[in-house]
Amino acid sequence: MSWFEELGFEENPFDLDPEFSVRSSVGLEKPLDELVYYVNSGSMIFVEGPVGSGKSVLLRKLADKLGGKAVWVDASHGNVDLRAAVRSKTSFLDRIFGRSPKNIMLMIDNAASLSAPAQDLLKYYYDNNHFGAVVLAGSSLKSAG
Repeated sequence: MSWFEELGFEENPFDLDPEFSVRSSVGLEKPLDELVYYVNSGSMIFVEGPVGSGKSVLLRKLADKLGGKAVWVDASHGNVDLRAAVRSKTSFLDRIFGRSPKNIMLMIDNAASLSAPAQDLLKYYYDNNHFGAVVLAGSSLKSAG
């Protein structure tokens, strides 16, 4: 029996596995419910908080809750291929007939690193209903380029 099992835990609470963090996050229920509300209303929102505050975990929990209509990307390197995100949600038949998907739920982690051209493309896709809702997350909105 492991030390954490002796204390009543099923898994090591200090495990650094991100999947464990998503399963065991505590205290994110209310922010998650609020995000679901804003996503369902078609909003573009920014989740702000310091490094390590749970923004990424919150986005992953949101993606789990929304299922197949969600796309999660990390902009920490500045290069985000939004066209690929849209293509990933375009069915084979829609590609054949030249139809674009509508109302994709996009989540961008480390959004402050998003390049200016990617920001412009994001606005274009949002304005044309390719993205039904957008959730941006980062440590500060002011540093977004």
